[in-house]
Amino acid sequence: MDIGVHLNITSGPPRTDPAALATILTDAGEFRGLSALMDRLGQIRMDAVETELRAQIDVLTALGITPDHLSSHHNILAIYPPFQDLLVRLARAYALPIRKPIAISQTHTRRYGYAKTRQRANRSILGFIWRRPYRAIRLLPGTYLRLLQSKRLLVRQNVQAPDHLIDSLYGGASVRNIRHILQHLPTGVSELVVHLGECDSVEDLPQGIETALLQDRTIERNLILNGTLRIMMDREEIRPARFRDLAGGRPG
Repeated sequence: MDIGVHLNITSGPPRTDPAALATILTDAGEFRGLSALMDRLGQIRMDAVETELRAQIDVLTALGITPDHLSSHHNILAIYPPFQDLLVRLARAYALPIRKPIAISQTHTRRYGYAKTRQRANRSILGFIWRRPYRAIRLLPGTYLRLLQSKRLLVRQNVQAPDHLIDSLYGGASVRNIRHILQHLPTGVSELVVHLGECDSVEDLPQGIETALLQDRTIERNLILNGTLRIMMDREEIRPARFRDLAGGRPG
């Protein structure tokens, strides 16, 4: 199994010095969450965030596992240009590909605009504008422009990423939805975001895992394990790929 690192600054405790990350931690020493983090954009010590994220990558490498890509919880490293720059810097330092910064639900709204992640992202942005209007006016236009230019930035920095990030199965796990996704898949290499799991008790979950869509996790898991996804892929002539394939030339 290939394993990546899902970098995190929005859930649970940090692995490095809490004092250096104080602006994004609660009094209990845990990350404040997505909305609270957005409220502090422009006030965050980026050197401390870089130290924290490197420590998270090192957890995996210390186990003798070489990660095959980098992504981030809530796609947080895509929403703010200094975070984006940091992600690219880490990708270059560890010679790893990354998840595409902008999801297909934001770029192909006609086909994928129904995605729960798009609705959630829009709510987060509107909440940020409501709470911090002047900071939002200063930060959001540049952030959106950077996202649109992300492909060019990655090419310039020689950082590999899939062509598309398919986020529309999350919150809508069903055979019908996955059929729609595959039948309208754009040309190129796509990453399909899935949250595979099975849990009978919320109390058994590790810290930081959201509980709102537990049933969807089980449905997604079954779609993968019972072969439904692979049958549909074969029907649409879609080939499976790995992140490591990006470095050696992109499959069709």
